[in-house]
Amino acid sequence: MQSATTTINFTSTSKDAWFFGYPNKINSVSVREYVGGKWVDAASVADLTKKEPYADVAVNFTNLSVGTHYYQISVSYGNNTKAYSRVVTVNVLPQPVDAISLNPKPVRSTLFWGETTGINSNIQPSNSTTMVNWALDNTNLGTFSSSTGIQNNFTTTLQPTDANLKQASGLKAGITTTAQNPSGSIVSGSTSVTIGGLLPQKTTEGDTFAYYPAILDEVQYPASAQVGYSWQIFDANYKLLSNPGGKTTLNTKTFNWEKVPLPSSGIYYLKLNITLTQSGQTTTWQSNYTPLTVDPAVVKLIAVPNLLFNKFDGTNYTTPNIQDFYNPAGLTLNYVPKGNVKASSNYDGNNNDLLAVSGKKWTLTVGFSPFRNTDNQKYLTTATGGAAQFNLNVNGQNFAASDNSTPVTLFTNSANSYTGNLTNSTTLKIPQVKTVTPGTYQSTATWTLIKAP
Repeated sequence: MQSATTTINFTSTSKDAWFFGYPNKINSVSVREYVGGKWVDAASVADLTKKEPYADVAVNFTNLSVGTHYYQISVSYGNNTKAYSRVVTVNVLPQPVDAISLNPKPVRSTLFWGETTGINSNIQPSNSTTMVNWALDNTNLGTFSSSTGIQNNFTTTLQPTDANLKQASGLKAGITTTAQNPSGSIVSGSTSVTIGGLLPQKTTEGDTFAYYPAILDEVQYPASAQVGYSWQIFDANYKLLSNPGGKTTLNTKTFNWEKVPLPSSGIYYLKLNITLTQSGQTTTWQSNYTPLTVDPAVVKLIAVPNLLFNKFDGTNYTTPNIQDFYNPAGLTLNYVPKGNVKASSNYDGNNNDLLAVSGKKWTLTVGFSPFRNTDNQKYLTTATGGAAQFNLNVNGQNFAASDNSTPVTLFTNSANSYTGNLTNSTTLKIPQVKTVTPGTYQSTATWTLIKAP
């Protein structure tokens, strides 16, 4: 241990009697140290305690530096002879420095099953000589490269249990460091590493879903390893789906799934396996099972058109007169594109001929109420309507309806979004009306969008 004085003790022959005409007693003690590949004289003081026929010798060194020193001691006798010791190794340890705190931090906080990360105890002060001990809260999750040390490596188990894999956001491994100082005080610190690598995801039925786990930007593969990726899709009961529907890309870092089908339970599970092949041996790192929630496709009625009808001679639009309604053959009116319909504020039609629906798997109906005079609320025909006949032409498609409030289906279980425009081929045919009150007649169109099963 580092101190002001370091002593080497030994015993040597020493006697004042003459031996072959010379006194056989210790005259002097010298020390040399092996430094930088050669022997040099070492500063020391030798104390002798004579106890004929021998003497106890204490060689004292002052303020030796921390580290390993190599010494050889020689004893000179009165008969002009010398005795040499073997090489003496002196290890000088630093004075103990108590640890004040531990704040362990992993190099990477998220790992696949089978990966390794370094962990630094971050002992303070940094020159503390106290031993750091490492412990794992669940030894089934991995191992340390050493049970003690300022730094360590943590390797997650290569063969986790099924229960440990079935953790939606991965499984936390708790790590504790403890240091017991020579003074008796104890300091500790803790951290954790999440094992799995995948996080819960969400998409919408029919969409294209792509997932690149952020952990892949941190992974360090063995330099000589051939790396392969294999994504797997499971149902809600963790049953592997070999043909889940849609179009999938499963052998790249990025998982890709076009036209994701709606699962019966609303959920799938994803899992990534990474194979590392080197020297003919293959190791597999595994992710956790993470849920992919699939919401039913959202449908929305974006726009419906207002409808203005007038007489049309092939060139010009004109307002019909009362005599037109008395015609025994009835009256046919044409739709006026971009007509300026002045509806009350509680109506949401547009004057741009536009019919638009977004989403997938939907059905659209429309129903027209009986025409009524906007001034006196009198019906054009009867309170139940049904006499006026619509022919709706949307993008060249014709749909028939009447003003009896009965919905008619325009589109059934449509697979995609739709945008269309009413054309002036849209017509309204009104049979002969014997009594007509002058004014503007109006029917309310009710558009209903239904999410198809």
